[in-house]
Amino acid sequence: MVDKVGVFLSPGVCSQQEPDTQQAEHSQDSCAEILEDDELTWGWLYPQGNVSSEPLALQKDLYTFGRSPRCDVVFDERCVNDNLLVVISKHHFQILKETLSSEIEVIHLEDLSMNGTFVNKSKVGKGKKVILKNNDEVALANSHNKVYIFVDTTLNKSWIPAEMKQMYTVGAPLGSGAYGEVKLAQNKVTGKYVAIKKIVKREGKEGRTFNEVMILQNLKHPCVVTMEKVFDTRDSLYIVLEYINGGELAMRIKEVTRLSDGEAKAIFYQLVLALQYLHIKGVAHRDLKPENVLLMKGKSKNSSEWLVKVSDFGLSKLIDSKTALK
Repeated sequence: MVDKVGVFLSPGVCSQQEPDTQQAEHSQDSCAEILEDDELTWGWLYPQGNVSSEPLALQKDLYTFGRSPRCDVVFDERCVNDNLLVVISKHHFQILKETLSSEIEVIHLEDLSMNGTFVNKSKVGKGKKVILKNNDEVALANSHNKVYIFVDTTLNKSWIPAEMKQMYTVGAPLGSGAYGEVKLAQNKVTGKYVAIKKIVKREGKEGRTFNEVMILQNLKHPCVVTMEKVFDTRDSLYIVLEYINGGELAMRIKEVTRLSDGEAKAIFYQLVLALQYLHIKGVAHRDLKPENVLLMKGKSKNSSEWLVKVSDFGLSKLIDSKTALK
């Protein structure tokens, strides 16, 4: 396992430090080593709200999970809250990659605990195995205690062109809509997380395809999502955006039902600042809604102080005194 640049999470620990995105560039030999190890990765486990850790790159044929220090991934107080930790068994579950034939491999999750392991809200049952598929959710003790989303990397390798594969490892889906699909990715050299938006080109709609790029390249504000790179291919346009770790405002509202006065004021104030900046730059968003407002978590694990990021400029329009907004 390589953990030099935060690309892979070393077995035996549930939590790790955030990757240093400001480190110096690595040598060509180091980069080649990272790319070689990336080819060995057959899956990723992306932590959910109940676990604080880095994503886990799966390369071995067997991984065990539980409180025991003998497990490959150990759940302890550093990465799991006390309420969940008390119901996690010493050996709770394991993930196995098994070869059925020369061309067929299958991924199994085996439940080792009486307390239960759940896949997509269905209890597996102690001593039983289920096939683990792309985007499956894993929960412990009850169906609401989600700890991981499993991503099958073999399905992501064709999602981006060869040029981008040299730079990024593609992971879990973050969202999708009429104008594209967004997935989490990680820079192979720096370890920095980004969001890659893929827009499939459609005949006669080239202008709309490039609209978001033309607008984002001229925007720089703390409350507006930042575009880092653009990759243009014959069939698709790939926009590399900063990764916002707190999810959508819509999900936050659904989670808490009602925002506190302080939280609502702070979010609304930042939205006003963002809109003020956009209007100064001559940009009308035209699709501002909770689903298009992202939240960046504070440094504290339990922080409710959000940095607001306005996103999704696919329907936006550059305006002047003669522009009609419809």
